[in-house]
Amino acid sequence: MPARYALYFTPAPTSLLYSRVSRLFGRTILSALPFAPEVPEGFSLEEWQAIVKEPVHYGLHATLKAPFVFKEQDLPKEQQKAVLYELCAQVARRHTPFDTAPLTLACLKSRNGTGSFLALTPAQEKPSDLTRQKMRALEKDCVLALEPVRAPLTEADIAARGALDEREAHYLRTFGYHLVFDRFRFHMTLTGCLPEPELVRVQEALRPLLAPMTGKPLRIDSVSLCSQDDRKSPFVEVKRFALHKHKTLQEQPLAGIAS
Repeated sequence: MPARYALYFTPAPTSLLYSRVSRLFGRTILSALPFAPEVPEGFSLEEWQAIVKEPVHYGLHATLKAPFVFKEQDLPKEQQKAVLYELCAQVARRHTPFDTAPLTLACLKSRNGTGSFLALTPAQEKPSDLTRQKMRALEKDCVLALEPVRAPLTEADIAARGALDEREAHYLRTFGYHLVFDRFRFHMTLTGCLPEPELVRVQEALRPLLAPMTGKPLRIDSVSLCSQDDRKSPFVEVKRFALHKHKTLQEQPLAGIAS
């Protein structure tokens, strides 16, 4: 099975958010090797590992370009990465760092009807807010910039998403992911989907642990190329690209669906 790549936002390794959630996960996104997680009070080790199993697989991140297979599989992996590095660097040169709205610990509903999960996400903003516009511009650029090298999804991948509305089904087939553009919401997943009573219990346990990071903006200053060797392997950060818009770079309009 071929490797997959993704373009994520990942908190800086020196940040409190990175260290706090990595300890809860029992893995950092910089390494595939797990370690004993810090288990919140009231949970057993086995119970907690089941709760965070899915986000641990992907690492602490927010999706900007969903996982995809490189189109030209005949190209050696190092050459694939070289192409991706250049595309990611171009994205980074088109954007400047910015702060999100204050982070909140939120309960989000899964789009395929499998339940709800906990995530850190910026407080809801008006469409006209500048930070929201900057975030959506960055996400759109990430989605479109890597499209030329993305292999089409298999029918099995499409079926695995379950029932989607017409627009999301179109996005999935066209861009490899259903939550793009107007359906995009920046979030960092903390748990798998949980039943309501368990969701409340976990939320109450996480609230004090994450209090130093919530109610404060998150600095978006980079994008990270991540990869997995196969579907069973965890995603690991390959290279981080600092946002640094070049003052002399002429803006080119992005092709694609207006959002």
